[in-house]
Amino acid sequence: MQWLPRAVVAGRTFSLPAGSVRAYAPGDVAALGLLARFGSEVLRPGERIFCYSYGSAFYFLLGRDNPARYDNLDVVRDDPARVRALLDQFAATPPDWVLLDGRYQDREPDRVMEWIEPRYRVVARSPRLVLARRAQAQENDRKD
Repeated sequence: MQWLPRAVVAGRTFSLPAGSVRAYAPGDVAALGLLARFGSEVLRPGERIFCYSYGSAFYFLLGRDNPARYDNLDVVRDDPARVRALLDQFAATPPDWVLLDGRYQDREPDRVMEWIEPRYRVVARSPRLVLARRAQAQENDRKD
């Protein structure tokens, strides 16, 4: 069998706080487009974003720190003490935004997601990412 090269795709470049990022696959273009618009047009200085369940690259791309102690929630889910500490932290200082993997609804529910769902409202989505705003913050925005 002869090797056949894939069709060359022009790709698209997006500006993010970390610099320019180029995406080629349609799903990546949609996800980075959402992230770029969010980072440049919506996310305000000082607002905190939590990436569920693993999003260390998103913190870098958006130039934000992870508000949680853990980058990868897969190491937290099976430890009730760590989950409780994370939820206590979020109850005291809830993130303004949550960025979810677009497949989060396919996962088995966990206590972190159970805490997020009633407190955040989806405001934008792509096939790979879902962006949710803290419900109380949305109400405050309407009053301003």
